[in-house]
Amino acid sequence: MSTVPGGDYVYNGGGEPITLPIVVQSNEQGKILDNLFSSTLGNSTVTQSTAPNGTVVLIGSNGETVKVFSSENTGKVVAGVLTKNDAAVIDTDKTTVIRAGTGDNQVVIQGESKTTLNVGAGNDKVTLATDGIGNDTVALGNGSDKLIVSSEFQGTAIIKDFSKQDQLQIVDRTGDNKVEPGKDYTYYKAGKDTVLVLYDKAGKETTKITLKNVKTDKVDVSSDGILTIH
Repeated sequence: MSTVPGGDYVYNGGGEPITLPIVVQSNEQGKILDNLFSSTLGNSTVTQSTAPNGTVVLIGSNGETVKVFSSENTGKVVAGVLTKNDAAVIDTDKTTVIRAGTGDNQVVIQGESKTTLNVGAGNDKVTLATDGIGNDTVALGNGSDKLIVSSEFQGTAIIKDFSKQDQLQIVDRTGDNKVEPGKDYTYYKAGKDTVLVLYDKAGKETTKITLKNVKTDKVDVSSDGILTIH
């Protein structure tokens, strides 16, 4: 796998290298992608196919699947479905709508798409990876889900169905290996919602995450950046 910024992502596991239409912008993003592919496909022998709409699919020898939704997908809107335990990378510059069913899905959202993701039932992991337009909407649904906000994600995101069994991971954004209130993040109530604001090294607001219909006062953020509600 490739973590070298400035080009397309190359998957090297389980056979001949496969170049995928995923732009690697930074080392951090490359590590996020490496983790998704290695945790999903492992050392499987992988076959590649491309759907008529342009979605690239990698299939492992044990049936593991990673779907890549990119700007090469045809049409003005990129749409797709994830089945049980699929993983996916969303890297488009178009409006993108992805729906998952049951199972434990792992999804990385990056690029400049306006993405709507419904992960459905299951214990899912969603990473907001890089900057861009943002304005993403993620519906977590049932299960114990984890949402990771990379230090490089900028823009806005709306999170629906965030509940007591879910976690939101704030990654250190100021480069001091700490996640500190008032420096990396603040949060406040806005009617029925809880709004999480994230900052860059200069103290500039870069990111706003709105947890819809989470009006509790009992919001905890651990020293390593895990946000939970009670």
